[in-house]
Amino acid sequence: MWMLNCRHQPYREEDGELRIVGPPHQHAHLKRVRISGFFGHKDQVELALHILRSSMALEQMVITPKLEIGNDLAFSDPCADEYEKKHYVNGHRVATEFVCKPDHRNVVTVERVVPEPADGEVERKRRR
Repeated sequence: MWMLNCRHQPYREEDGELRIVGPPHQHAHLKRVRISGFFGHKDQVELALHILRSSMALEQMVITPKLEIGNDLAFSDPCADEYEKKHYVNGHRVATEFVCKPDHRNVVTVERVVPEPADGEVERKRRR
């Protein structure tokens, strides 16, 4: 869910109501969803809620702020890394507050990601 516009802010109730569109089609076969790069933007919350509400067979939805490509491959872009680290906490908080609460089937898991320190930070820690 990498958003190219870095000016997005994490969703708050003050940002207005979330769009809740009645699903024209119920997904009867979707069982597992993994959403990576979830920083808590309003559009991301709306998409996660739409999937949650319209997927009757859903057994597991995992939400993580970590950017991933494919099967367990981490996305690595120096420009994106700083943006990503700043939004780990926001993504976890927003997903927990606005996606987990309406999850009455207990299928949503929100992963907590601890940002890795930059190379210089690792060196400073080793010297102490």
